[in-house]
Amino acid sequence: MDEDDAFAHRDLKVKSSYASGAVLVGADGQVTAAIADAIAVTGTLLSPPNSRDVQIEKFSLQAYGRLLVKDSDLTFINGRRYGLIAPNGSGKSTIMHAIACGLVPTPAALDYYLLDREFGPTEMTSLEAVLNINETERECLMDEMTHLLDDPQKNMERLDAIQTRLGDLEVSGEERQALEILRGLGFSDELIATKTKDLSGGWRMRISLARVLFVKPTLMLLDEPTNHLDLEAVVWLEEYLVHNLAGHTLVLTCHSQDTLNEVCTDIIHLYHQKLDYYKGDYNTFTKVRADKTALLTKQAMKNEKKMAAVAQNLTKTGTAAQTQAKAKLKNMEKEQEKKKESNKDLQEELIQDKELTIRFGECGGGLPPPVLKFNDVDFGYDPAKPLFKNMNFGLDLDARIALVGPNGAGKSTLIKLMLGELDPTSGSVERHHHLRIGQFNQHMGDQLDMEVSAVEWLCRHFKDIKPQDMRREVGKFGLTGKSHVVPMKQLSDGQRRRVLFCYLALHTPHMFLMDEPTNALDLETIDALAEAINEYDGGVIFVTHDFRLIDQVAKEIWIVRDGGIEEFEGDIHDYKAALKAKYAQERAEAAAAAALTNGVSDLKLDGAAKKDGKEASSSKKDKKSKKPVEEAAAPPPPADEENGDDAEEEEQSGSKKSKKSSKKSAVDEEDDGSKKEKKSKKSSKKSRE
Repeated sequence: MDEDDAFAHRDLKVKSSYASGAVLVGADGQVTAAIADAIAVTGTLLSPPNSRDVQIEKFSLQAYGRLLVKDSDLTFINGRRYGLIAPNGSGKSTIMHAIACGLVPTPAALDYYLLDREFGPTEMTSLEAVLNINETERECLMDEMTHLLDDPQKNMERLDAIQTRLGDLEVSGEERQALEILRGLGFSDELIATKTKDLSGGWRMRISLARVLFVKPTLMLLDEPTNHLDLEAVVWLEEYLVHNLAGHTLVLTCHSQDTLNEVCTDIIHLYHQKLDYYKGDYNTFTKVRADKTALLTKQAMKNEKKMAAVAQNLTKTGTAAQTQAKAKLKNMEKEQEKKKESNKDLQEELIQDKELTIRFGECGGGLPPPVLKFNDVDFGYDPAKPLFKNMNFGLDLDARIALVGPNGAGKSTLIKLMLGELDPTSGSVERHHHLRIGQFNQHMGDQLDMEVSAVEWLCRHFKDIKPQDMRREVGKFGLTGKSHVVPMKQLSDGQRRRVLFCYLALHTPHMFLMDEPTNALDLETIDALAEAINEYDGGVIFVTHDFRLIDQVAKEIWIVRDGGIEEFEGDIHDYKAALKAKYAQERAEAAAAAALTNGVSDLKLDGAAKKDGKEASSSKKDKKSKKPVEEAAAPPPPADEENGDDAEEEEQSGSKKSKKSSKKSAVDEEDDGSKKEKKSKKSSKKSRE
């Protein structure tokens, strides 16, 4: 089993522990024995018990008999936002699980929480599920404090930490905060009130993310948080993480370079069992490594020239000089070997990166345009609530179109109409009678037979291709050697996706329709996919939450909303700027509402206190404190557009209107929103460093 998938089916929840802050434990209330048995950790904690930093020297981690990290420093400085990157299967998720299970030593005062799986199906609504996490942690902390009070002198530091944490949990406006987070992640009012048992896995995963953001632990561990989000929710999450985590530490794994650039202040690179640290975002990391590579290459060429010159002089000198020259040459060769060995990891990684290829080949012949045409198309799952109205457009083989818009607006439904999986309520969809369409969706992996090899499975579907020839075809998609012949259950998710890409390419389609093709792909494979699409001579229409893929591939951006589609006048950077401006305005409005609410509550409390004082002085009775006046209800932030997976698209008719901003207005609005936010917050820190 892949180490990064080792915990895929374990139901975990939060609990506090004196030894290591908040840890994840099994549903039965005990630390899962299987996890503890599977992972071995060594290292020395240097951080003091009351520290919010984590500093461990000589950190090593082994999982399922495989050494993943060896004698490295593990360091998280409070207030920093780390991107943990590594090739698939290297152990990123295992490191995070080891921390979350309490196997990695951390300061006693540190609380942490891991996001790695969906919230379970329960009778709680989405809102109740988010609010519940504070109560769960509060009960655990109170229970722990009761036991620690048996020896308060000995447990003073941990008791202080618990008191601080309980204070953090008592902030006002809990429901307002929970609603703001849920709406930011795309929940409509209807979904907020829906029981979690009636939600799809994708929505329950968003609830898990909302719970982590709501409880806001000192150390937040997010494992691929963008996988189940649309573009709008991804931008909201990026903005939230940048503007709301002052005094907290974030460790993030993510396959989106754009998110790593927006959020991270530092990059931790795991490669060949070593953890290397780089200041800056992902682009800074790649530049530093590229510069290092160029320098190493230059030094190697210079040394080779010197050795060649020494070797040439051997034939032109006397015996004594030759002996001296031979010794010098031998020393130079030894030094060169040492340098090669010390930079072996970097050189091997560069070679491996060059081998990451995907090739779709040719589309199998041109067809006259348009190859696919919508004529006055209306569609709705509920006739009373049409999702699309009067759509007219045509698609050619040179199409490179990214479909964007909130979930529930109908992106997946639009693709199904193109494929013919759904029929219009009225109007028609015309397809050229020779048109071949290759469909990639998020559920394609279900058709793979995990007990057989990739070559065997593909040969079942293409009986005229011999196994040795099929291995060449699979090789075009970056699968080499052993990965051809082992059962596919031993392949990573990213490798299995390559098998599916190969399967689609062998059909030589004229057009690809792709729904979230980047899920489970690592950063290098996404770049290889973009290169393959750009070299492909057919049409491509795709839905993705990966901004970088859109930037590399899309010639047009279509916004799906308001019962139809409209072409966005700008590139994906302009679109993102408009979204950021929108969320900056919402943050400012939410902060103003919170300040107003707190002000009203303070006035009421002050008035009540004065009244109590007068009554006490006139009656000369002991002063009795009154219960605080309930906090006035704050106006909720503007509801985000309707959201949904395919199932939610069937339940909802579309999305609410959202204004399209030009690049200039987007920047102006963002600046204005930022000023309002700074003005209204009681305290703010610059969290982007």
